Amino acid sequence: MTAALLEGVSTKLIDVQNALRALFTEETILVGHSIENDLLALKLYHNQIIDTSLLYPHPNGPPSKQALR
Repeated sequence: MTAALLEGVSTKLIDVQNALRALFTEETILVGHSIENDLLALKLYHNQIIDTSLLYPHPNGPPSKQALR
């Protein structure tokens, strides 16, 4: 991410949050890899998630997580 990429962008965090809230309900299941990081960045809470980084444990155990690849 660079300042040049953001030049002219007027979208605020609240705009993104509202757009996402319009896409899913409380019953929607969100699937992602280390999705808690995305939700933290968006300042959103959702209790119906499947985190693929936790589905496939790292051989070294926690706190290590499998890479997305």
